[in-house]
Amino acid sequence: MRVVALALALVSAFLVSAVWAADDAPIVFKRNKEFCYRIPSLAMVGDSYVAVAQRRRGIFDERPCADDGNIDLVARIAGPGQRWSKEVVIVDADRLGWEMSDKASPIYDPDFAVVAPERRLVRAGAQSLVAVGRRLVLMFTVRYNLENACDGKKICENSARNRFRGDAKDRFFITSSDDGGRHWAPPRRIHSQLLNACADRLVRNPAVRKAISPLLADDRRMAPAASEALQFIRQNTRGPKALAANLLQLADLIGVAGDALKAEQSALKTLFDADVRVGPGNAVAFPHKDSARIVFPSIPFGVYSDDGGKTFGCGDTGAIRLGSERQIAWMGGDTLLMTLRHRDDDAKERLFSISRDGGLTWTADAPIADAPIPDAAAQGSIVGIWDANPPYAVHFNLVNVDQGPIRQRKKGTDVDLRSNLSSVKLFLENGQPEPGTRRGCALGTARAAIAFEPVWPGSSGYSAPVYDEPRREIGILFEAGDNKGPDLAFRAYQESIRFRLLPLSGVRGQMPGSGACSQ
Repeated sequence: MRVVALALALVSAFLVSAVWAADDAPIVFKRNKEFCYRIPSLAMVGDSYVAVAQRRRGIFDERPCADDGNIDLVARIAGPGQRWSKEVVIVDADRLGWEMSDKASPIYDPDFAVVAPERRLVRAGAQSLVAVGRRLVLMFTVRYNLENACDGKKICENSARNRFRGDAKDRFFITSSDDGGRHWAPPRRIHSQLLNACADRLVRNPAVRKAISPLLADDRRMAPAASEALQFIRQNTRGPKALAANLLQLADLIGVAGDALKAEQSALKTLFDADVRVGPGNAVAFPHKDSARIVFPSIPFGVYSDDGGKTFGCGDTGAIRLGSERQIAWMGGDTLLMTLRHRDDDAKERLFSISRDGGLTWTADAPIADAPIPDAAAQGSIVGIWDANPPYAVHFNLVNVDQGPIRQRKKGTDVDLRSNLSSVKLFLENGQPEPGTRRGCALGTARAAIAFEPVWPGSSGYSAPVYDEPRREIGILFEAGDNKGPDLAFRAYQESIRFRLLPLSGVRGQMPGSGACSQ
């Protein structure tokens, strides 16, 4: 903890001394009276950047830009020296809702069709974007209610219990663009395809695999009894007797032996986890055999594609237990480094996991032992610099954990103190991630300091970076307060989404122990 405390002190001092110009980070998406924008994704096609964000409508629970109501996905595009284009609508929540209610539509859902149009809630989000050559691929989830008594309330469609009970659904979708983000294919629901791919890999007993098939359909409502049984199997919070009873209950419902189902408990936990999402932020693409492999940072299981998002394979993330929101960096070869937000927002440490086989398996998630990266209850992002010697990743997250509680009241207004978006290099030392240090100091010494570099000093949130190899720079899209002056840190990060270019030469930090440790 001595290392973390010293690192945070240096971060604070460095950020205060920095001089910032707003023009260095122009606004791409700005809140207005009708919409607000959150959760950025970023990709490059040729020399142009494609920025994607959630466009949120309405205000519920008296919180601006909350996770409620209908949510669209939109894009803007900019080439070198160009202004950002007008918004391109990728997914319109209203239209998606009508299509899911149309029997002629390939994404028709009979459960959703009975919901009155004025009470339909459709949230397109938790997205991950990636470019494979000239093709853009965007995976996202859609959350929608199956009850009429919602009236826009978060508890109706954004509740784990309601999804367990079958009153709301989370489903994986995908879309793509072949013209640099100007036009997008109709969204395709791939939820059942992904579940079946993972069941084929994770469930070893053929009888159990066959028996759970009806539970994997993406266009039908799960029976409440089966849903409740799966809830308690996944959570395992009521003791061994209750767990055994629920296993037997589910076994009886689907017609399979209880002992056989018990042996597949771990697979069931993964397949039927209530936390269904992708990223949010970016996916990663890298050379793999004779094609490019895409690995999506999905929950509750890993997803990869070797054909540009047409078909999918399943990565085993069963060892990951603590982390939620995920982002991935390619470190060269088949090595991937994942950063994860801790499910416990009070933990204040970033978690990391490694895959050495191209996303097929992942190690248990854990903080960096010698020098944990501080975290402020938000998503973190990461991008690999695969052509460096040695390869490293640049990690972005908020480092304001020394500012006390996340939410405080200032002048009668509830403000969010998540701020100080910063970067740090991460090297793989002896197979484990280690942060870059200032002056080559060895981690664990009294004089060691993690080499954080500021990206945005004020109110900030989620981010999405992309490595531009020819120009040797990183483009980053991030949430940020859009005002200037001393109150910058106290403005809501939902004010705008900004873009910055960061030369690699400005992201400092050496491998731990690479030189003499000096004052």
